[in-house]
Parts: sequence; structure tokens; C-alpha cells
Amino acid sequence: MTNTFLKSFFVITALIIAARCTTVQKAKTGADAFDRKQYFLAASLYEKEFGANAERNIRAKLAYGAAMSYQKTNETARSIPWFREAAELGFGDVAWRQYGLALIQNRAYDEAIAVFESRLQEKGNSEEFRLLLSSARQAKALYLDKLDIYEVYPLPVNTEASEYAPVISVRGELLFTSDRPSGTGEENYKWTGRKFSDLFTATEGSSEATLLDPAINTTANEGTACFSQDGNILFFTRCGLSLDQPDAYCKLFVTKRDGAGWSEPQVLAFQKEQVNYMHPCLAASDSVLFFVSDHERGEGGFDIYYSEWKEDDWSEPERLGKRINSPSNEKFPFMFRDTLYFASDRLGGLGGLDIYKSFVNENGDWQPPINLKSPLNSSEDDFALIIDPGSSEDGQVHGFFSSSREGGMGKDDLYRFVRTKADESILIAQEPGKPEDSAALKKPVRYQAYLSIRVVQTIRENPDDPNSRVIGKNPIPNTLVLLREGATPIQLRTNNNGNVLREINYDENYFVLATAPGLLNASREISTYNERDENNPTKTFNVEITLDRPFTGKEVLIPDIFYDLDKWDIRPDAEPPLNTLVQLLKDNPRIRIQLSSHTDCRGTDEYNLDLSQKRAQAAIEYLIKNGIDVNRLLPKGYGETQLINKCICEQCTEDEHQANRRTTFIVLE
Repeated sequence: MTNTFLKSFFVITALIIAARCTTVQKAKTGADAFDRKQYFLAASLYEKEFGANAERNIRAKLAYGAAMSYQKTNETARSIPWFREAAELGFGDVAWRQYGLALIQNRAYDEAIAVFESRLQEKGNSEEFRLLLSSARQAKALYLDKLDIYEVYPLPVNTEASEYAPVISVRGELLFTSDRPSGTGEENYKWTGRKFSDLFTATEGSSEATLLDPAINTTANEGTACFSQDGNILFFTRCGLSLDQPDAYCKLFVTKRDGAGWSEPQVLAFQKEQVNYMHPCLAASDSVLFFVSDHERGEGGFDIYYSEWKEDDWSEPERLGKRINSPSNEKFPFMFRDTLYFASDRLGGLGGLDIYKSFVNENGDWQPPINLKSPLNSSEDDFALIIDPGSSEDGQVHGFFSSSREGGMGKDDLYRFVRTKADESILIAQEPGKPEDSAALKKPVRYQAYLSIRVVQTIRENPDDPNSRVIGKNPIPNTLVLLREGATPIQLRTNNNGNVLREINYDENYFVLATAPGLLNASREISTYNERDENNPTKTFNVEITLDRPFTGKEVLIPDIFYDLDKWDIRPDAEPPLNTLVQLLKDNPRIRIQLSSHTDCRGTDEYNLDLSQKRAQAAIEYLIKNGIDVNRLLPKGYGETQLINKCICEQCTEDEHQANRRTTFIVLE
């Protein structure tokens, strides 16, 4: 899979910035250049070192370094022989994996299938290579299953440089990103060996392009923009260097039309330090901003987030659901009416980034993404699809997208597409009055299902307080995951990103348990019954399992446990949080807990102690009724002896009283 800045604006290190402003010592080795993200230089240095070294292990590392450098600069074809060299020299499974994926991206599907079949035969029951083999076969099937409903044309504005991420202005102009030689500044970007990217405008049929306002284009990388509906506000991405201070990450900026030009861009306030933000897209009459980020609480790689315009500011971002985001990279969101288009390099595509679409159903849930197949997708990277708003007027859907496919002029090129027939989902639906005709259109459907598991650990604002706010999640590598398929137990291990992927069956129930040293076990259940979908025959079921510390000896609040006045029986609305505790105890059969109940300051000491003990005992009895051994449970009523809010009782607010009336548990030694 390619990972070039031209499509994802990855992190630009301070070394690169310093190289533009001061004298920096030139990289002398491939590894040195690679660490500085000078991939264009790293590739040639690795090749020279490879030719001068005779030791097998070192040659394997150098070959792999050269291959990864070419991948970073979007030169997949040049990476293939180096991945193969590294694999054959014994670099390991990662080289064989990348070699096969590069073959897929070069449309050598049969060769990729042969590579994964060979590895699977050599390693025996390897889950990783079984999935890779299935993915290669799926990629070939998708490529052969071309849709004849689209016509695709390259734009004359393409050059030998990269042109990508098109946007249509209200004036009908095409705004796009390019690193062509006419861009701002004199320096070349050491990641690619070409100019830093800028925003350009052009008319659709023209080969000429004009730089956007200098208030927007600087000597940094700018690109991937979107307009407000009236065309007077522009959101865009800037990476590497702000106007007044160095910045090693990509951020979202906003600028407003100011006469014939644009105002000084401002960075959006919700963005965090040391996190990348990019690929803005406005929707819902400019009230929702979609974008992409690699925030650590995401599913893995880059994910799609959204923020809402509320009270004259953008709200704290929320991540789209797991139906959209995966452990791979999701990028370049675009909303047209009720449909979300985006790019992803998830397994099961044609290769590289593919364009997918999804929409929200009547229940408010995102539908499983549908791969748009060829000719919109190819074995290379296809991304940043937009639809011309005029499509809704003439009845014919048309728009633009970006691709690094074979036959283009540059690294990435802009393409126009026109949908000449009904959408692919219509082709498999029965036409009223003609069931025999529509049945003839149907093809045999090969259903595939994957289970993607991500194991993370909570990051709390106060690491020593189990009740403090969760501020993030860290992936846990090499975690043992126990998967039960029916009655069959299966052991899996997460990769370095905390992910594990396995092909599973439809019409089956699954139980997943994750366990890591020093953390409490946690589990999830998933069912694939009634999940087949002809429009999306390949589905990925995403499961995130969050592990936390046991915090032995410290009170952990059980939220939303309420009792009626002067009563201690368990109300129906208290059952869900207690059921969560039941599952925690079942997942961790060796721990014992003390379940505690507290009252507020109202009432006598004796009465409150008695009431709280009865409430604690009632909760214990609920746990026992749901299968927890009584010997693992200790009830304890504290009455009003451990108030959280020590306000004057008669002056306490109801919220303060409510905080004091709490149910907690403590993990005992």
C-alpha cells in the first residue's frame, strides 16, 4: 500500500523544516535519510549500500529499506524487485507480505496469489497469509467485475507532477492540489524530490492552471481543500511550516474571501498537538465538517471524524463508526446528498486506495461500505472522488476523482467520470413487472466475512484514578486474543498496531476475549446471522476491546445505579451497569470484589448505614443470580461516612447529594 504525502499529508519532521531554513548535515546512509523522511534520497542510498555489501542479513535490510523508500514516494513498480530481494534474503514475513501487496497494486494478481499460496503452504495454518490470499483473490475478482456504468476521462490539466484532490468552486472552477514546478518557493520536498504542494485553479477543459492566493499558498505544503456553499469560506490543509513557527504536523485552516483575495488563514481551535488533521469536507448546509486524523483513539492509521457547528464554534470532534473506519486508512471524505464517499486501503480492495460509498439508514446507522469497482477503482491508488452539484439538475451523475493508475501523466492525475447508467445497486434489484429480466442481471454472489479486532488500553487523565476521565486509547501489540467460533476455541495475537484480522463465517456467533499481563480481561460478542448483503458481499465486522488496569484497592464507580427513596431493591434501569460488572467478573474469574454502597448526608448515621448495607447486599444478590460465585463477593455499606461532596448538608445541591449516593466496587488482593 502506498503511503505518500501526496495523498495523506503524513508527518513532516522538524529535520525537514530545518533543512529549508538552516544548514543541515546531509544524510550519508539510506537509514539516516529514511529516518529524516527524505525517501527520495533514501532509495538511491540504500541501493548503493546494497551493491557494496556482501553480508546476507545486511543486504536483506538494505533491500527492504530501498523497497519501503520507493513505496513512500509512490513508485510501487520499483519497490517490487526490492521487496522480493529482501524476502528471498530472509528478511521475514513482513517482506513477503509487502511483496505480495505491491504485486496486487501493480495488477499482478496471479503472482500475488502464488506468493501467498506458497507462504501459506510453507508456514502451515498462518492466519495472516490465509487472509492475504483471500484478499488477493478478492482483488482479482473485483478487477474482473468491471462496471459498465461509468466513463472515465483524464483532464488536460494533468502534468508529470502530481495533481489530486479536486474541488468545484461556485464559479465552476476546479481547485486542486499539485506539486508542479510552478509552485511557491524554490526548495524541493525531500520526501518526494519534487516541489512542495500548493493549491491551483483551472477551468475544466483547460491545460493551464493558476496559483491560488499567496495568503494561502506558502513555502509549506498546502492542499486538499473544500468550499462553503456560497464559496466565501475555504477550509484547507497545511503541513510542515506555519507562517510564524515550525509545525511538524498537518493542521486544518480556514480562510474567508476578502475582496479579490483571501484573509489570513486561521487554524481550527479543536485540533490537538502532535496529531495530524487533513482532508476537510463540509456537509449538511455547512453545519458539519468531516475530516481525517490519525488521533490515537482512532481505529488505526487514519480515520474519518466530524465536527458540528454549534454556538458559533466547531464542536469537539467525534469519530465515525466502525462501519466506516477500519484498522487500515480511511481518507478523503466527501458527502453528496445522503451518501458518503471515501478512500480506504483496507484488505479486499483492488489494491492501494479504493473509493467506497456508504449512507445512513433509517435507524441512523452507517451501511457497510460498497467498493465502487473498476473503472473508478484500479490496482493503484484511487481517491478524493467528488460529484458535481449540477448532477442533481441534469439527471446524469458526473464528477472528478484522483488516481495514480497506469497510463496517467504524473504520479497522481485528475480524472472526470460520467455515470451513463443506473447505479450498480439498481442492477441487482428486481424491476417491477419484469422479474425474469432483473433475475438475468444477477450474478452469483461470493460472500466473505472478516472479523477485525483491535485491542487498546485506556489512557486516563489521572493514571492512578480509575474514575478519572478517559482521554485516549493506546493499541496493545502482541496481545493474546481468544476467539470462540461456536464451540471451537482459536488463539490469535495482535500485531504491532494492536489489530488482528481473521476471515469468519456468516450465520455464526462469536465470542472474543482479550488478555494482557497486568490488565483486566475484556470480551465482546458478535453475530453474523442475517448479515448477508448482495450490495456488499465482502463485509468486515469491527470489534474494539478496551482493557484497563485492575486498580486493586481503589474504589471504581458503577454509574447509573439508582434506588427509590428508602428502598434497596434493584430497579430495571440499574440492571445494565450491573450486567457490565457481571461480564467483567466472568471475564476475570480469579478476582474478588467488595461491592460498596454509599448514601448522602440526609438521615441518621444508623439509618444510612443500615440502608447502604441492604443496597450493597441487593446488588450482590443480583450478581449471584447472574452466575457469579458468592465467595468472590463482599457487600459493604458505608452510609454517609465517605462523602465525596462534603458540603453543609442543608446547603448541598441535589447534584451534590446524587454524587454522594453512589455504588462502587473494589478489586481485592
